Amino acid sequence: MARPRSALLALALMLTAFGAARAQAGCPLTAADVQAINFSKAAQACRAGTPVAQLCESCVCALVEAFTPAVAAAGFTQDQVTGVNQDQATQILTTCAGTVLGPLRSAGISIQALFQLQSCQGSGVTPTCLAGLAQAQQPAQNGTAQQAAQPQAQTPPQPQAQTPPQPQAQPEAQPRAQPVARPLAGGDLAQALGSFSQARTQSQQAQVAAALARARRAAAP
Repeated sequence: MARPRSALLALALMLTAFGAARAQAGCPLTAADVQAINFSKAAQACRAGTPVAQLCESCVCALVEAFTPAVAAAGFTQDQVTGVNQDQATQILTTCAGTVLGPLRSAGISIQALFQLQSCQGSGVTPTCLAGLAQAQQPAQNGTAQQAAQPQAQTPPQPQAQTPPQPQAQPEAQPRAQPVARPLAGGDLAQALGSFSQARTQSQQAQVAAALARARRAAAP
């Protein structure tokens, strides 16, 4: 397991990993899971009024560091969460809002700062603690590129018998490629840490907002 500061998993992937490990629906984290996490560094890094650029680096990485031991205890590896898509992460974050936000707030983490992490999506900057994730998501492509780079043995061309040209068949129309789920990129992970990850429809945003509102009411004294 890599040291926490170089962890490659952010909150969305962690929650998804927990759900797969426990094979359960809904939020895969329990209140006991969250209470056992040490959020002291995250409380220092995720303060209200902190510049967004700083939040996108220090706050994101502090949360990654906080959740990493829980993922390690679940026995999950980086390979097992590669390819998790945005819709899966958004759904789990929505269901976990009531479980996670209360303890985060009690630990001194600013909920306002977490919402500001939405701005990280458009920054185009990947936090240092997540920089390896994009590389890990393309092991097959890298292996293919290395094989292509190897020199191939050349064989002399063989003389070919000349044949009269044949009429060419008209190419058939190619079927359109079906869209596939887009793996989470660094910006997606940062946005997901605000428990309001980029939703593809306003309906998804409304669901997340409603869950967050319920969590704040439940945590209010």
